[in-house]
Amino acid sequence: MNNLIVETHNLSFGFSISSPVLKDINLAIPPGSIYAFIGPNGAGKTTALKILLGLVRLKHQDIFLFGKALSSHRLEILKRTGSLIEQPSIYEHLSGERNLEIQRLIHHCPPERIDQVLAITGLIHARNQLTGTYSLGMKQRLGIAIALLHDPELLILDEPTNGLDPEGIIEIRNLIVHLNREFRKTILISSHLLNEVEKIATHIGVISNGRLVFQGTSKYLETLRHDSNIFQLETTQTELALGILGERHDVNKIDDSVLHISALNKDEIPSLIELLISHGIKIYGAQFLKNDLEEFYLKLLNK
Repeated sequence: MNNLIVETHNLSFGFSISSPVLKDINLAIPPGSIYAFIGPNGAGKTTALKILLGLVRLKHQDIFLFGKALSSHRLEILKRTGSLIEQPSIYEHLSGERNLEIQRLIHHCPPERIDQVLAITGLIHARNQLTGTYSLGMKQRLGIAIALLHDPELLILDEPTNGLDPEGIIEIRNLIVHLNREFRKTILISSHLLNEVEKIATHIGVISNGRLVFQGTSKYLETLRHDSNIFQLETTQTELALGILGERHDVNKIDDSVLHISALNKDEIPSLIELLISHGIKIYGAQFLKNDLEEFYLKLLNK
């Protein structure tokens, strides 16, 4: 096996033969990473996470966590994994500390672990507060605290910022980075908010219609995004410029004064400008247009 925390080979699943949810998913999550599993609602993210946790059991699937097959090492794997799937399971008539105490007894954790996870998640001040009075962000952090009780190596979080206000999103984001950098947790996080997770993710997987349409490092995704930039030319002689450049480049006329040239190498720009000027074409503006991240994300989803 490769040195991966999570690895799946052609993972497929459907609630019926006619409606597959996942199609040949090959996840590769390295240790020490923050892996963002991105896709629109209904793309299959939660189902995939439930499969990794054994909540949805499959036969004859190659699923490996920590280099061990989930089919034959499920309990061992779960002892090394913490999770928050959908909403945290908490007793709202009990305090945060009491909720943690119940989970501590289930996981056979030492008593001092409660203080540790309360401190990590910033809930020390609310330990005796009834969780029914917690904000949504506090409930999410308590859910993460519960997932951390047995000190797992892998943390799986399903849409942890969903429904939160900007302050709550920042708190969860900072907590995830803190867990990764200070406590060396490998974190798998699902989300439909590319703008949010790209701020913290080291690796990204994009799922669309049950298929993994991109997987790689965040830096590689950024490179692809920049490599797909469009070069914009501004001139009042667009028809003439289009005729000259159209034989050599993929050119689109946007309006009476703007042309967009796709897949243009930076080294080609000087000669392109010189060519237009030699034909008497006046250029009033020339620049690369960086793709908006959400726009690039939509392009991936439409592959």
